[in-house]
Amino acid sequence: MTFQVTVRFGRDRQRYHQTTVEAKDLRDALAQVAASLPEEVAAEADLAEIRPWVDPEDR
Repeated sequence: MTFQVTVRFGRDRQRYHQTTVEAKDLRDALAQVAASLPEEVAAEADLAEIRPWVDPEDR
């Protein structure tokens, strides 16, 4: 299953880090994303959203 993850970060101005991951379930997706976050994002993140990814052509 493919998940889309958006993480909000930034102390002075908010920015967003967005990525997609292939995972067997939500737990696996969260673990992959947590392990791969850039240091700046991990240090300054205050919100994360994860949802199943939907191909724009299928919407």
